[in-house]
Amino acid sequence: MFWDRFKLLCHEIGKAPNRVGESIGVSSATITKWKNGSIPNGELLAKVADYFDVSMDYLMGRSYVRKGLSDDDFRFALFRGSEGITDEMFEAVLEYAEFVKHKYAKKDE
Repeated sequence: MFWDRFKLLCHEIGKAPNRVGESIGVSSATITKWKNGSIPNGELLAKVADYFDVSMDYLMGRSYVRKGLSDDDFRFALFRGSEGITDEMFEAVLEYAEFVKHKYAKKDE
């Protein structure tokens, strides 16, 4: 999950992962390790999070919210309340949001 989020954030700012690595003092060998499934230690993870201005939980796939809100806050806002909202319901909404995002991205091509 870390690599997917890292790569997405790099893409969003228009920089290659190796260039971001250079900016935070990480070698290309380390970037390759991340691509192959390695996860940065806490200190380095914090550097990456600070660079992209996101939470470490977001980078690790523990949260869908990049920064500021917890998943509980996000659920409350999304469903206008949190009573009776299961993890499966939350996941279904997020999957649908991805579907819509990709559907409309294809129309713009």
